[in-house]
Amino acid sequence: MPLDSAADLVDVTSAISASPRRVYIPRGGPLQFAYAVNPQDGSPVDVTSAISGAIAAHRLSGYPGEYTLMASGGMLHVVPAAAEGKDGERREISALMNESFTLPSERVTQVGPVLRAVLRAAGKSRGRQIVLASPLPHQFEETPFPMESRPLSARDWVSKALAAGGLEMSWLLLYDATFDNYVFTLYPI
Repeated sequence: MPLDSAADLVDVTSAISASPRRVYIPRGGPLQFAYAVNPQDGSPVDVTSAISGAIAAHRLSGYPGEYTLMASGGMLHVVPAAAEGKDGERREISALMNESFTLPSERVTQVGPVLRAVLRAAGKSRGRQIVLASPLPHQFEETPFPMESRPLSARDWVSKALAAGGLEMSWLLLYDATFDNYVFTLYPI
């Protein structure tokens, strides 16, 4: 989510870079919230409640941005919902991954090409580039993907691709204000 308000950003250039280009990160800090834990493995008893608790703690902290929790394709997604604009006013935002489109079924038939096509299409919808920051697992290049002929949101395309890929993965999409683009990263769970 692009943060437009200067009050939402912290200049960390001197701490991480000698570059003349300034480096800004979202203002933030620790969050505290409680959730029930499974005594056998330490995992949350109710993952949805735990994530909702983190979102509520973020909202109460005064840190920038407002988020909501969505479920899609068997995955939970923390989605940006609002941010403070340059004028200091709260504004609702439509998350980039809400963009819907169809993909040409004859050209993308494996998980890897589908993910790359989704990122290109979602970025193009906002006039931005989405950079794939982590290499895709090798098997994604060979794993078949069951194409849909109907429009899906970018989020749903990603969920379906990850499910078809057969690996438990999490993903993160961040906005880089310095380069005015988005960075997409996959993480194994």
